[in-house]
Amino acid sequence: MTIAAASTSRDDISKLTDAWKETRESKVKTALKKESKKKIQRIVWTKNWLRRGSTHRPDRELTKEPEDYRIFFLQMDEVLFNELVTLISPAERLAVTPRYLGTGNNFEDLKFSLYIAATTIRKIVEERCYALCVRLKDYIKIDLCPSNVECSKLGNPCINCSFNHSCVYGSQLNVSCTIKDRVNCSGSTTFVRVMRCQYCYQTESWEHTCTSSSLCKAVASPRQYYTANCSVKSEIICLGKRRFLKRLPCNWTGGYRWRTALFLSIVLGGFGADRFYLGHWQEGIGKLFSFGGLGVWTLIDVILISLHYLGPADGSLYI
Repeated sequence: MTIAAASTSRDDISKLTDAWKETRESKVKTALKKESKKKIQRIVWTKNWLRRGSTHRPDRELTKEPEDYRIFFLQMDEVLFNELVTLISPAERLAVTPRYLGTGNNFEDLKFSLYIAATTIRKIVEERCYALCVRLKDYIKIDLCPSNVECSKLGNPCINCSFNHSCVYGSQLNVSCTIKDRVNCSGSTTFVRVMRCQYCYQTESWEHTCTSSSLCKAVASPRQYYTANCSVKSEIICLGKRRFLKRLPCNWTGGYRWRTALFLSIVLGGFGADRFYLGHWQEGIGKLFSFGGLGVWTLIDVILISLHYLGPADGSLYI
């Protein structure tokens, strides 16, 4: 009886050991499958609407309409564009560059019309601009540095300065600068400039210039913002990249004058002239046929325009 019980216990132990091994192997396989699925999902890093854009890109559709493609999309003569294609190909990647240079929109705006990611557009524009400069170097001359000027008065991109990246933010420090090669200037080619320890994107608003946008409403509530491409002025010395993106409030104007709108509201407000002037033509028609709401509507519009509460229909600001 003792031998039989011992053999039975050994069999039970072996069965438990086998079951434990099988459970462990199944858990390891399940974990590996989950890990492999995660890796596969990370490979796909493009949004679905961008991937769908490869089949119905607007630039490809516009090639079927040569007039619209040449004037509105490329903003250049088709013959000239075809000559550039012979030097730099493919045509689809080259077409992105004149679209960016002609419209002045940033990469985030262009991705919705081109169905191309903003980072890809940036790379295409940089590559094609460099290729154009190399290919057309015998035909064009780009001279960003004035000649016969005192060397110490030149700025970017005519000088190279050595920075101390361990400086204290906001402190004033002296940096040593030298003139780049092939720059014709007078005086010493090595000089000292005073700079403020800060990155370029931290400069004040008067120290850099930014692109404007008319695609947002300047009088919206809450106030709308847009992403602008900004570049530091040549005389400013700063750390980091001299071109950067910045969120700015919408403050563009469509040319509407506040005094004109207020004058029309007081004199011809009963006929809806102020509403027609500001672009609110539907309200202007209602105001015209109701004789200014029997004077009540006219009085309300005079108050709203005088307080700048009623503005142009396109969302712009008064001059």
